[in-house]
Amino acid sequence: MIQNLAAETIKITDRGKFYFMNKGEYESIRKHIGSVDWNLLLNNKTVAGCWNKITEMLLKLGDRFIPSKISGLALNRDALFQPQF
Repeated sequence: MIQNLAAETIKITDRGKFYFMNKGEYESIRKHIGSVDWNLLLNNKTVAGCWNKITEMLLKLGDRFIPSKISGLALNRDALFQPQF
């Protein structure tokens, strides 16, 4: 299951993205974390490399199991500031 998550890409710095934390599927997140082979995932990595892998995995799980919404205001504001020629 983790291999499938690694193939997915996420954008960490989405402006205007809000998570509905109270609606997250936290049991599914726990199951995925519990099924991780930590020795394989973190093998031969520095502390910073381990932290990056863990952070990447948690962000992907959050995007997968916690509903989110992109604010229309942020998207519209970007469109307003496009150069007009």
